[in-house]
Amino acid sequence: MNTRLLAILLAALAMGPACSRPTQESASKPAPAAAAAAGGIEVVDADGAAIFRLEPAGDGYRLYEPPDRLLANVKVEKEGIEIANTSGDIVFRIRQKEAKAKAEDGSGAVAFNIKPSKKQGAYKLEDPDGAALFHLKRESYGCKVSDADGHDLYRMRIASLRFATGRVIAETDDGRYGLEVRGTDDAVAASAATLDKFNVVQRAGLLVYLARFETTER
Repeated sequence: MNTRLLAILLAALAMGPACSRPTQESASKPAPAAAAAAGGIEVVDADGAAIFRLEPAGDGYRLYEPPDRLLANVKVEKEGIEIANTSGDIVFRIRQKEAKAKAEDGSGAVAFNIKPSKKQGAYKLEDPDGAALFHLKRESYGCKVSDADGHDLYRMRIASLRFATGRVIAETDDGRYGLEVRGTDDAVAASAATLDKFNVVQRAGLLVYLARFETTER
């Protein structure tokens, strides 16, 4: 064997198999969200920036807002959910009331009502006076979110099953990417994250309530 060939073989052995060296793309690829991987739910905007996240804790969740601030604690009870701030004061609750559910602030004032329609998987969200705010309707792709007049706002699409933790992606009527809910495949519950007339505590509470108490066949 000539000297030049021997040198080439030794260099190849020193490099090792190509597949053992991660490419720059694979090395920089972010890992799945920690909250979703641990059984929690994370909501991010179109650029991947966090909006809020829910991490399991006892009979409920801890609610965090960016960058990593504990905002409130969500407790799941027999007939609804209750949210307390970090001082322990109740700031929001949802309770089942006969054929609908009432969302209330800490003083007991009604914030909005959740009214299931006669069609399975459809809900009307109303203000305290009964006027429509939003409509949610389960569809074959996930869920449709409409405004008070029935105009489409988002299509909540259940992402590919290759995401083991489940993902629901919000798309606008013209196909643009909205936000993403990681850690669930319940598109109706995930729709709560898009309802911008509600604050973060209300959206997170509604998401948990719909997932726990208003589940239907998907």
